[in-house]
Amino acid sequence: MSANSPTVVKDVLRVFSQYTYNRQYNQDVDAADDVAMSFLTEYKEGICQHFASSAVVMYRSLGIPARYVGGLYVGQVNADEWT
Repeated sequence: MSANSPTVVKDVLRVFSQYTYNRQYNQDVDAADDVAMSFLTEYKEGICQHFASSAVVMYRSLGIPARYVGGLYVGQVNADEWT
């Protein structure tokens, strides 16, 4: 994989074709010292945050500036209640 390749994004996606999106993933991966590397090398299944953080690791290893920002959107249920 090369940062100068016009297909670098597709190349990263191709790597992920070997991994499984699984909402019932082994949560031991989340306790690892390096979650992204553990996901990539050992567990190979997880949820969106595992794929996103691992993609950042791959892009950075190629010298491509990248970051992952997480968040959660919760719509307002009632004006007088906390959500």
